[in-house]
Amino acid sequence: CQGEINELTARGDSKFRYKNLRDRYTNCTYIQGSLEIVFLEKVDSVTKYDLSFLRSIKEVTGYVLILSVFADYVPLENLRIIRGRTLYHDKYSLYVALNSHPTAEPGLRELQILRGKVFFKNNNKLCYENTIIWSDINPREEPPVEFHFDSIHEKRQCGECHDSCYQESKQTKACWGEGPDMCQKLSQGEVCHGSCDGRCYGKLPNQCCHPQCAAGCSGPKKTDCLSCRNFNDLGACVEFCPLQEIYDSQKFIKVPNPNARFTYGALCVKECPPGMLNEDGLCVIQCSEGKMEDKNGVCQQCKGPCPRACLGTGPDKFLTAENLERFTDCTRIQGTLKILTPTFSGFQLILMKFDKHNDIPPLHPANLTVFEYVREITGNLIIQSSHEDFKNLSCFKSLEYIYGRETNSELSLSIIMTKLESLELMNLKQIRRGSVMIAGNTQLCYINSINWSKLLSTNQQKTTISHNKNTSLCMAENRVCDPECSLDGCWGPGSEKCLSCKRYRIEEKNVCIKSCAHIELHYEGDNMICKPCHEECHNNCTGPEPSECDSCINVSIIDSTNHTICLAECPEIMYPDKNSVCQKCHKNCANGCTGPMDHVGENGCNSCEVGYRQMKGSSTIKCMPTDTDNCPDGHHMKPVKFDIIDPLAGKRICEPCHRFCKTCTGAGVYYCNLCRYYFQQSTCVEHCHTMSYGNNDTKMCDTCHTECRSGCRGPDSSDCLACKNFKIYTNEETTKFNCTLKCPDDVPFLKVKKVVHYICKYTVIMIICYNSREEKKKMAIIVGPTIAGVVVLGLLILCIAWCCQRQAKAKEKTAKLTARMTGCDEEVPLTPTLAKPDLAQLKLIKENDLRRGGIIGSGAFGTVYKGFWIPEGENIKIPVAIKVLQEGTSPNQNKELLEEARVMTSVEHPCCVRILAVCMTAQMMLITQLMPLGCLLDYVRKNKDHIGSKVLLNWCTQIARGMVYLEERGIVHRDLAARNVLLHNTQNTQQVKITDFGLAKLLDYDEEVYQAAGGKMPIKWLALECIQHRIFTHKSDVWSYGVTVWELMTYGLKPYDSIRARDVPDLLEKGERLPQPHCCTIDVYMIMIKLIHLNVQNYPNLVLKFLKGTGAPFFFDQSSAKPISNSGDKLMRLPSESYDKHDLMRSLSVVNDGGPEEVVEADDYLQPHPNSDDSIDNNNGQAKVDNSHQTFFLDSVNSFELGVMNYDRNSRKVPLNLPVDEDDYLQPKSHNPAAYMDLSDKGNIDLKGWGFGTRVSGVWD
Repeated sequence: CQGEINELTARGDSKFRYKNLRDRYTNCTYIQGSLEIVFLEKVDSVTKYDLSFLRSIKEVTGYVLILSVFADYVPLENLRIIRGRTLYHDKYSLYVALNSHPTAEPGLRELQILRGKVFFKNNNKLCYENTIIWSDINPREEPPVEFHFDSIHEKRQCGECHDSCYQESKQTKACWGEGPDMCQKLSQGEVCHGSCDGRCYGKLPNQCCHPQCAAGCSGPKKTDCLSCRNFNDLGACVEFCPLQEIYDSQKFIKVPNPNARFTYGALCVKECPPGMLNEDGLCVIQCSEGKMEDKNGVCQQCKGPCPRACLGTGPDKFLTAENLERFTDCTRIQGTLKILTPTFSGFQLILMKFDKHNDIPPLHPANLTVFEYVREITGNLIIQSSHEDFKNLSCFKSLEYIYGRETNSELSLSIIMTKLESLELMNLKQIRRGSVMIAGNTQLCYINSINWSKLLSTNQQKTTISHNKNTSLCMAENRVCDPECSLDGCWGPGSEKCLSCKRYRIEEKNVCIKSCAHIELHYEGDNMICKPCHEECHNNCTGPEPSECDSCINVSIIDSTNHTICLAECPEIMYPDKNSVCQKCHKNCANGCTGPMDHVGENGCNSCEVGYRQMKGSSTIKCMPTDTDNCPDGHHMKPVKFDIIDPLAGKRICEPCHRFCKTCTGAGVYYCNLCRYYFQQSTCVEHCHTMSYGNNDTKMCDTCHTECRSGCRGPDSSDCLACKNFKIYTNEETTKFNCTLKCPDDVPFLKVKKVVHYICKYTVIMIICYNSREEKKKMAIIVGPTIAGVVVLGLLILCIAWCCQRQAKAKEKTAKLTARMTGCDEEVPLTPTLAKPDLAQLKLIKENDLRRGGIIGSGAFGTVYKGFWIPEGENIKIPVAIKVLQEGTSPNQNKELLEEARVMTSVEHPCCVRILAVCMTAQMMLITQLMPLGCLLDYVRKNKDHIGSKVLLNWCTQIARGMVYLEERGIVHRDLAARNVLLHNTQNTQQVKITDFGLAKLLDYDEEVYQAAGGKMPIKWLALECIQHRIFTHKSDVWSYGVTVWELMTYGLKPYDSIRARDVPDLLEKGERLPQPHCCTIDVYMIMIKLIHLNVQNYPNLVLKFLKGTGAPFFFDQSSAKPISNSGDKLMRLPSESYDKHDLMRSLSVVNDGGPEEVVEADDYLQPHPNSDDSIDNNNGQAKVDNSHQTFFLDSVNSFELGVMNYDRNSRKVPLNLPVDEDDYLQPKSHNPAAYMDLSDKGNIDLKGWGFGTRVSGVWD
């Protein structure tokens, strides 16, 4: 309801005022304005004022005035808030005065006042208003209430509030009236918990009202408020009403909000009330400056000047130079407008009263342009002037309506005796009232063509068109309507002056046209109207939207539905590419970008939350992820000041540490946490000072030996650069020496002239020389016959080869001749290759068959979970790992994951992880065997104190077996590393399995090389040809195997840890290799070095030489046995780590759906065994018997083959009396055995191409 502001001004008598109140506020809940209840005085003893209609009022935006009311009760118990936007006397929001009738209470219950004070005066019979704690109702005013009493009449004696109304926080009683139901309810301040910012409905921390509540609440939600602090949206209190437009994140444009509301006072309404205008989602009384109301009551931006109404000339006056100015910017002329002959000729105005005269200057027709914005004339338009330059009425080109409310002799349009040639009233739509007379215009053409019925409203309106220029003369002068005009005629020459069009009309220009295709940037709309394309279109379009353009004038964006949308500029998070298509900035960018790169600057980010400067002094700043809290090693976090001109102002940047620091907390050498080189005297240094050396293990500068002088290379006296006293040479070349305090008795002092140091007599040279001469004689005896034998053997081999070649050619010629004679000479064989079909089967399962548990790890493609696979129709559970592709991945990533599934499906070997199934959901899943012990890299790091040399070599062999198998299958792994080897431990068996075939490639039958087109590569694990040329072969996997062995021997160290990945290729070309592990002998290390040789043709006989060089317990050659040096090796045992399948099932919260279910390993499910005891612990040096092949066991003493022994597959009682040590490893005997090991499950495959040697009678030589 609309309130009123009359204050103490009252109309009519008391009954009239009462009726007016009742009619205005019945069923009213919201009053826009003020509530005034005044002067309802006593009329007679019978009349009583029933004010119960006020009970529905809940909110008043102005003030409440209750003055001189003769009523028993003013029922405002539901009034919740008085906003006080208008105050009584600019001060009071609630004013109660001069109410002397015995009113027991003020009629209020729960109330909040947002602005203004409360005032009570001379309410003789009113009680309890002084008990109310008004600071709870009106907290913003101090004091919140004023009480005045100066009446000559006695004030009523009031009772006390009920005992239940005692407010403990205020130590007083507060009530609105008698009885326990009239107590005041406090809802803020001390009665609330300290965590409540506003009002509350209890004392607990979770009993705070919503911040948008006013006057209290019944619960914590915004719909539980008694009243709203700001706006009420259908019962919910909100800070702002829902906007008319919202942002569509899919199309990147504004779209209408289906839940939009208009703001009306403190309400959010679906439509503005009658009499209100809609301006930008607000209900207003009148439009803002610069806007005008349209026919739908919406305030629109004015096109040109906003409408301005002007008084016309009147029926007795006409347009002159004196009154012309008042029509400037007028859009509506109230009354009549006359243009007569004196308008252009001027005249003399005589003022009779003062006996004076004024000369009124003439106007020129060009001055009439002041009327170009006039759209309406409420009266009539009269034109009678014959000025030579007055040839048309184009000055009234905007005129749309002549209402004719005032007429001149029943005429609303009169054009007589002029020299007009055309009217050109192109926008005239209607003449509402009055007739039309156009006569005596001897130069006027086109007028006879007009269909006046299109312009006149009623049949009573008449037209008089006479004595104008003859139509035939107009035709002779070609002053006729344009061919595109319809039969309704035209106002002048040209297609833009037609009353209506024969075919199409251009909407914004009102121009008639033959086809919309003849005009650019327009499309054919409804009613044969050519409508303009969107302003962002470049050529043409098919509709008005920016997504319907043929091309864009600025930039375009492709939305989620693959439609192109034209935009003026790219959104902040995007940039235009070379085709002006908006592309997303790098995810690490902030404040937009100019290109796809992740650095700050051109073609990169405008800024970023966390920057990264790789090298000191570099101008290139790379953007890091926005959630980065810690800088990479070698850098420290530094905030950038706000008040500087910098792209990262107010952000953070990772600056490089001092070059002596490996990690640091700030700039400078004194902020180092870890030194890059050495630590000496509380600071990091690049080189140790004189008489100290750098300890590479501790990174400390240690003191040289006491006998050293001028520095040293190590802690011993043999590491000195020079001696303080005497030196004793230890080699023939006199390049090595020991420093000593004095010469030993057997090596006396030797006087040498011109020597810098004192030298003890050198007595070893003679012995060395003698031994050298003897050795040379022996070598001559051996080398001579050997060379002769090699030459003879080589000639013999060449002869045999030549004979074999001749025999082969003879056979080939014979076969061809036979084929021609028998007519069977076919060029193409039936089986063009020896490649066997891949019969591997991929199992597809449903998502319901899976039970997903906790996360094992994550990567670029997605996340890996542990879980169970419950095959449909079977009462078993299989522990599995579930690789789930993350949401929003590209089709290319789906393709790569399917390629990984294809490769893994082709793999079936104990040393390779098998794929069990694929789940083709929206997020594709790969299901593989569960390896509970995780990757081998983490395992050796965690248990390095418990892992002996034999276990390490056993693992190396298992990895080699898996890689042999992959070569047999034609698979290049491309990513072999310790992190991609998993460890399994079930039934007391430890087995490593190669995994992560994400980069693996399955070569065709005739392929030996794979060349990668792109993608990420593990640089530090790859051979040089892979890095430089992206060429991958089985030979390059040998390099990766060598690095993997190095990782195991170093218990998980990272290769080339201190070297940047991009510098690795240069170091490899210069001869840099991985250092020798501390626990590794030189023999083993040399074999390891051969694994990472630059020439791929020189890769060694890998496993055989490796195992011979290390003296592995399962492959032992007594003649060359040199075990890995590992302190306490015999005492080491692997930790007993295994997992309980049922514990795993309970941890995953798997519920038995159909009775008891058995937990079965994946291997047992896919290839069930008669008995699980066939598996023997690899940790004890034995291998699992494979029933599908003849498998070779290895012993240092006896080499035997199961097939020779007639091994019974169903019998497990085969006596194997093998000697073992205390760790259950095979113990080598004293004599040289025939040592061999079957690396492949197949007994007849050639592994020479992978570097494993040549098979001779089942033994790899």
